Amino acid sequence: DCTPRPSVYGSVPDSDNASAFQQYQSFKDTALHAPTPNGWASVFINKTASSKGGSYISYLVLESYNTTDCAARCEQISECKAINIYFERTPTLYLGYECQDAPSMTVIKCAFWGEKLLAANVKNWGYRDWNFEVVMAGSNGYN
Repeated sequence: DCTPRPSVYGSVPDSDNASAFQQYQSFKDTALHAPTPNGWASVFINKTASSKGGSYISYLVLESYNTTDCAARCEQISECKAINIYFERTPTLYLGYECQDAPSMTVIKCAFWGEKLLAANVKNWGYRDWNFEVVMAGSNGYN
């Protein structure tokens, strides 16, 4: 398809590759210093994968890595019991046969879950979209 994806709000490391994304100090610092939302319990902090499981509801793209905002949005969904907030490396284009790779951009995702998260389920390590590696960083989970 090769059309541009909508622009988003996260910063991008100087080196445009999956390893640099996962090691980017700004993402680590943000995740490590993010407050646990009031009334919530931290399950995991600063992982390079997101939660995986059958109770996934949906996600929203946030303008900033804001755990309190993510939790407040979950609380508006009756079946939501947990959140996973993280940075995701995403291509700037919708990839296809004519464009199999692209520069990256950072999407800040707030994922909603219908059951409590377990640290053992942080197993979504990303995937390949044509020649582009989609990976996560700064992944925090809260129940």
